[in-house]
This record gives sequence, C-alpha cells and structure tokens, in this order.
Amino acid sequence: MNPQENQARVIATYGREVVIEDAQGQLWPAFTRGTLPALIAADQVEWEPLEEDKAIVTSLHERSSLLAKQNRYGKTKLVASNVDIALVVIAPEPQPYFELIDRYGIALNNAGIEVAIVGNKADVTNSKHRQTYDEILALYRSLGWQTFAVSATEPETLQALQQSIHGKSTILLGQSGVGKSSITHALAGVEIRTQALSKATGLGQHTTTATAAYPLLSGSGYLIDSPGVRGFHPQISELSELEKGYPEILAEMEHCQFRDCSHVHEPSCGVLAALNAGKIHQNRLNSFYHIRDKLQL
Repeated sequence: MNPQENQARVIATYGREVVIEDAQGQLWPAFTRGTLPALIAADQVEWEPLEEDKAIVTSLHERSSLLAKQNRYGKTKLVASNVDIALVVIAPEPQPYFELIDRYGIALNNAGIEVAIVGNKADVTNSKHRQTYDEILALYRSLGWQTFAVSATEPETLQALQQSIHGKSTILLGQSGVGKSSITHALAGVEIRTQALSKATGLGQHTTTATAAYPLLSGSGYLIDSPGVRGFHPQISELSELEKGYPEILAEMEHCQFRDCSHVHEPSCGVLAALNAGKIHQNRLNSFYHIRDKLQL
C-alpha cells in the first residue's frame, strides 16, 4: 500500500467504531487505536487493512478546522472537522431566531469556517413568521453573508447553492423542522451512501449515527449531516471570541470613550452611536448582550 492509498476519510461514526472511505472510494468498517481521540465525520486518517474486510485507523491528520459546541452540562462536544462551509438553514416555520444564527456565527467565525444562510421553504408565503424569515435573509446579506432562498422540492431553486458548495466539505446546521433532511436528499447521494453503510457495517439501513458524510451529487465534495446540532451553544470562554462573531459591532468599539465600555449606557459609546445611525441592527446587539451576559464574559 503506497502512502496515498494509506489515507482515508471518516464517513460515519458509531462510538469508537467508524466507517472510512479509502482512496478508491471503498468503504471499510474500522476500529480506532486506543491512543487516538474520538473521531468525527470528515476526519482525514491513516489506516491499515485487517482480516475479514475490516480496518484499523492508525493515526489522525491535523484538522484544518474544528467545529465544537457546548452541551447542556457545559462539556465540549465535537461536531465536525475539516469543514469548508456551514449552511445555516432557516424556514418560515418553525419560527427562525436571530440569536440562534448568531450563536452559529460565533462558533464558525472562531473556527475559520465560511458561513451562509439557506432560507428553505421559500415558496411558503402565508406563514406568520414569513416577515422574520425575510428580515433575517436581508440582514445577514447586508453583513456580507451568502444567502440563498430555496425550496428543497424545487430543484431549479437549488442551482446557485449547488454551485457554491461544489468541491467543498459542507455541514448543515439549523433547527429541527426547517428541512435539513430534504436539502440533504436533494444535494447528496443519501440512499446510495446509506445502503453502502448498511452493507459495510451490517447494522441496518436506519441506524442513527453521530455524524455522517454524504458525497454531493455534483460529483465533488461532501455534505455532513449531524443530528446533534439542534440546540447550539458556542464553545467560547473569552470576550474576544464573542466579539469575533459580531465584526460590525467590534469595528465600532474603537470609537468608545472608555476601554471597559459595556455598550449599554455609557456616554460617547461608539456602539450605541452606530446603533442610532443604523449601522448596527438592534437584533444583533440584543443577541450580543444576551450571550455575553449568559456566559458572564
């Protein structure tokens, strides 16, 4: 086995057992050496074949990016690695929330991962939350985020999104019910990969995994599906990490009179001046306050 053939990508995880895809596209159920950390989808690894069509993962490559969140017990939970772009999916129903999007943005900006918003169910115009949906797409577009208005059931609306993620490692994030599964089925070879995973592991086609990576139907790139990201709290501990998620607020802090300005009531506050001038959106500042206070930063 030459060095390139010794490399693989983690496709799915089942605790300490994983499924890897080798350089020829073959799937292998694999064990991991006890000295290695827990692996997650899209990890790049070195491996060796064992008997009976099984393999062992011998080493883990350095991760180019790592997305993590904090669970309800305050512990760090890894979500995905080597991600190029994250798609935050919203819909007119259930009600979309500015702060949830900002929590994703904080984690993604700190991880160096590109972020875009996908407004799914764009054809649903009679929802009571449609105005919020439209406001979110407009606001984050004005902040320089990529935004897409799509309907997963209408393939022609997905063309620009498909072009944007072609050749990339992409993860879907968002509330339950916004249509992430429908988008995954529209963009990736879910049925083919599910059948292959079932054959490789013998665990059945409906086994729930922690994370799974599906090849994009466009022919290059992967879509990572992670069912454990419905409630999301960024793994941060410094005020500077929070500020990194709000570049338009951070830019105005330079104009504050006091270095320890709270941006709530102080005179000559650059942030409040920018808010009054329409340079900062009230919803963004509200979520900044709330997350800062909750994390006691």
